[in-house]
Amino acid sequence: EILVQDGRVAWRDQSVQPVVALELADLTARVTGVTWPFQGPLGIRVQGQPPGGGQLGFDGRVALDPVTIEGRARAQGAEVGPYLAYADIPARILGRADFDLAVAMGSGEPRRVTARGEAGAAGLDIRDGDRTLLRVDRARAEGVDVDWPRRVTIRDAALQRPWVLLERDRQGELSLKTLLAPRRRGRAGAPSGASTSSDEGPLRLTVRRIAGE
Repeated sequence: EILVQDGRVAWRDQSVQPVVALELADLTARVTGVTWPFQGPLGIRVQGQPPGGGQLGFDGRVALDPVTIEGRARAQGAEVGPYLAYADIPARILGRADFDLAVAMGSGEPRRVTARGEAGAAGLDIRDGDRTLLRVDRARAEGVDVDWPRRVTIRDAALQRPWVLLERDRQGELSLKTLLAPRRRGRAGAPSGASTSSDEGPLRLTVRRIAGE
């Protein structure tokens, strides 16, 4: 067992572009099941302050070979921007997020992430470069069901002071939808035009009910 109090962790991930560099402060963590060599998943309970303030926490299990994650992730007032590289979408997103989600991540290619629970945001601003396409003072989503990068389903969404710019590109697609869809990337070394698992289809976003004020 490993216990950490008042810790600090620096994280740098060069497997995504742009490179993610984060520092988690005021870290409290407990890791169980630690052996050498590693023989099974680790039990992890961690909470700390992410870049820009707020709180992030995770309680669950992490296996290292292959890497798989399963547990509950929580956030309160955490900035969205530092983590956008993992979503691999063209949009620039500003704002702070709250969520309470049961999450799981497998080790396939592309890496599949599922999440279910509730989420919210404050000062949400979705941009195409410096141009705002969607702005919401506060947003709340219940019945969130994510199977990334295939689909996102939201049962109920409540928006305070929403503003949206709707326009279509030359192919007839909504610009906002294109900005939020994961980029299509081929496997390293795959021939040009080859079919890859990341090209299975566009992200399907479904919101069953929206209430605004």
